[in-house]
Amino acid sequence: MTIKIKVNTRSKQNLVEPVANDEYQFVVKVNVPPENNKANYEIIKMLADYFQVAKNSITIVKGAKSNIKTISIDE
Repeated sequence: MTIKIKVNTRSKQNLVEPVANDEYQFVVKVNVPPENNKANYEIIKMLADYFQVAKNSITIVKGAKSNIKTISIDE
């Protein structure tokens, strides 16, 4: 499965929110800064918990240094 996410860093809380009317788009809020891939690691951890899959089954396909990312999830 491939999804698109929009990332908000330095948020007050960690949260994964689905976008209304689209099951393949999400907004992910993380409370860590986008430095040294800290935000990317937190995003992978949160998505693994949300979709109940292992962390190594989630890959950032596009946008590793952007706030709009394409994520691949192997089920």
